[in-house]
Formats: sequence, structure tokens, C-alpha cells
Amino acid sequence: MIILKDRRIKMEKRKVVIVALTLLIIVLGIGVKNFFASKKEEPKKMNPPAGERIVKVKPVTYIETPVVVTAFGRVISAQSVALVAEVGGRLMQGTIVLKEASRFNKGDIIYKIDDREARYNLQSQKSEFLNNVASTLADIKIDFPEELSKWENFLEQIEIMKPLPELPEIKSRKEKTFISNRKLLNQYYAIKSAEERLAKFMFIAPYNGSIAQLNIEEGSVVNPGANIGRIIRTDEMEAEIPVKAENIKWIEKGMSVKLYAENKSMQWEGKIARISDYVDPNTQSINVYVTVLPNNQNKLFEGIYLQAEIEGKIVVNTMEIPRKALVNNNQVFVVNNGKLKLKPITIHKVNSNSLMFSGLDTGELVVVESLVNVAENTIVKTQFVE
Repeated sequence: MIILKDRRIKMEKRKVVIVALTLLIIVLGIGVKNFFASKKEEPKKMNPPAGERIVKVKPVTYIETPVVVTAFGRVISAQSVALVAEVGGRLMQGTIVLKEASRFNKGDIIYKIDDREARYNLQSQKSEFLNNVASTLADIKIDFPEELSKWENFLEQIEIMKPLPELPEIKSRKEKTFISNRKLLNQYYAIKSAEERLAKFMFIAPYNGSIAQLNIEEGSVVNPGANIGRIIRTDEMEAEIPVKAENIKWIEKGMSVKLYAENKSMQWEGKIARISDYVDPNTQSINVYVTVLPNNQNKLFEGIYLQAEIEGKIVVNTMEIPRKALVNNNQVFVVNNGKLKLKPITIHKVNSNSLMFSGLDTGELVVVESLVNVAENTIVKTQFVE
């Protein structure tokens, strides 16, 4: 029992010693750390002189500056024609497939409307007219022998399957009355009217293009006035560019335009063809129409959006600075004898990141950066920038 008791006492003493040593090591570590930390020198603070500030400036120099007006617009066809039936009948295919996106060349037949009945009626009228002219020649030979040859030539030129030739020149009132009484004039102009109407049974392409829209399928029966579809011209395209009303004064008809798409990866050249005479009340802009010059490398499609850079008029005696340098909408800071001064300027053109102005004396140092929490008479140092 005594032996066990002595062992227990020794173990407790050992635990006390271990704990004491641990605490001593921790205390010594903290002391050493604080000792070396107290020996470290603090960095010196570099305080700028009181009231001193560096600002970026440029000397005022006036030059001739070209104005570039930037805007965005949409490509449209230079010519777009609605296909409206002028006569009734069954819709038929012409020389191209009557489907949307079908391409055609100038002179191709876009569509036809069944004209057989109208054509037969016209041929019947021509036959009757031919007989009437032939029967009248005998009377002309007696009453107007000197005019016989021209009417005989006219009769020879008449062909049932071709348009009527021009009427012979009627020289006297007596001859005119004679021809009218024979109903020749009435029949002639009725046939010419029927010929014009027959031409409306087909639509011939006025330019190279494609069918943009088709509302009625081939084989359907259409009535006069039916909207068959729409065609567009593809060899000439335009860009409709809405330009802010205040920028219209810088551009005019005939000016060159650069057009870009897809982050300027594709480019076209163009010229201003027309400028609208009215302002869109919704956007407060004026539409400018740009004729796009052909580009074999980059094909244009109706509806694509483009960025336009219009090379506008040249403004004389102006200087360009960043917009961020503007203060209170019409003032800038200048440096005079090492101090900031506010001066008013005349703004001629505001761009996306810059502005063109005049109104300061040549050689003055204009601040070209945004200054925050500064006032007039602040002492500054200048840093000249390009």
C-alpha cells in the first residue's frame, strides 16, 4: 500500500513539472517576440506638401477638326415592291419557282395569272377590227384616194397575235369624221385598252432580287387587289440610319460613310443618298439613307444592323478634349499661375468620349481630366499630356 501511495505522489509531481515547463516556454516565446518587434523600425510616411496636387493639362491649340457622326441603323432593300394582283384569275408560276427566297433576274416573269379568256376575247376584237378596216378601204379609195396607201399599209401591219400598230396620221377634219363614223377609232382604242389589261396578267421583274414574302400559293384563285407578296432588290442595298436631330447639321447628301458589322469584322463603304425632312417623335432622330456600295467579300442581307461612321463637315478653330474634363455642362478648369481657375467654353460638338470646343485663349493650359473635390484657386502642379 505504501509503495502504491509513493508512486501516485511521484506521478502527480511529474504532471506539475510538465505543466510548469509548458507555461514557461509559452511565456518565454511571447517575450522574445515582443523584444524583436520592438527593435523593428517603422517606415517613414511620405506626406505630400500641403495644398499640392498634380493635374494633367494641354495647351489650347485650335485646328480644323473633321466631325465624325456615329450612329446605328438597319439594312433595307433599295427597292421593295408589293405584288398586288391587278386582275383576277388562277395564280400560275412564271419563269422562276414561286416560293419565298427564290432569286430572279431583271426581265424574269415572277408570276402569271391565267389569261386565256382575256386573250381569246382580244383576238376576237382584233379580227373584227381587221374586217372593218378592210371593208372601209373601198370607201377611202373613192372619198380620199390620196390617203389610200397609208391605210393599206396599216392593214398589212395588223396581226392577230401582236399588238396593234400605230394609227395612220389623220390630216383633215373630214377624214377624221369619216373614220369615226366607221367606228374605227372606237374599236382601235378599245383593243389598245384590252392589250394593256392583258399585260397585267403577268408581272415582270424590274430588277435583280428575290421573293421576300409570299402570301398566296401557286394555283390559288386571286381577285383584283389581292396581296400576293413582296419582292426586294438585292443588287442595291441601303442602310436606314437614325441620326440625332442635333447632329444633322454636320452631314449632307453625298458624304462618305463607313459601315461596320460584328465588332468591325466586316466593313462596307457607302454614300448618303437622302436625308428625311422630319423628326421621329419617338426617338427624336432623323432618318439618313445610305447607299451601300457593292462588296464582293461581304454580303449584305436585309434587316442586319450596322454601325455607321459618317465623315461629316470640318469644324474650324476648335480643340478636342475628353468629356470628363467638362465641369457644370459648359466650363473647364485651366491652370493660371499655378492655381486652378474655372472658365466657360463654347461647345460645338459632343462625341461619345470627347467634345470639341472654343472660347479659351490660345496657349492656356486646360485640364484634360476629371477633378474631384477641388475648388478654384487650388494650388496645383501640371503634367503635360499628348
